[in-house]
Amino acid sequence: MFGVLVTSSLDTTLDGVIALLQGTGISAANLQSLNEYTNYMGSPPQLSETFQWRFTFTVPFAKNKDTIATLTSLQAAIAKNNNGATMSFSIQGTQSSAQPPACSLSDLLTSAKTQAQKLADGAGVSLGNILAMSSPTGTVCSLTVKFALLRF
Repeated sequence: MFGVLVTSSLDTTLDGVIALLQGTGISAANLQSLNEYTNYMGSPPQLSETFQWRFTFTVPFAKNKDTIATLTSLQAAIAKNNNGATMSFSIQGTQSSAQPPACSLSDLLTSAKTQAQKLADGAGVSLGNILAMSSPTGTVCSLTVKFALLRF
């Protein structure tokens, strides 16, 4: 997961920040927080008020190198633009791929029955009751069903 921090003047809008981040795939949906900061810097102290926009987004591991290159280039471009905005980024951790949705037992059973019926029809027998069912551990969306076959 990548974290991007944009510091801007108080008159910068979300649309303006998203425009600065063009090419990264970051959108308003990636905004995690917006904070206002007041700093007194220099001698004599001068007031500086800024927004800090924090975004997060994920990319596939294989795209990390390309993403780092894109963000590095963008960081330099924003600094060169000299409009008071700055950008920094970091890798904040990893995230495993989402697990597939849970399977419906009734859907798996219906599929098994449909397949068994085709086999029974081909053999010239009728499909009987379920004799046994099992689902191997560690297997996603898998069901083994044993049906009785009847001769009439």
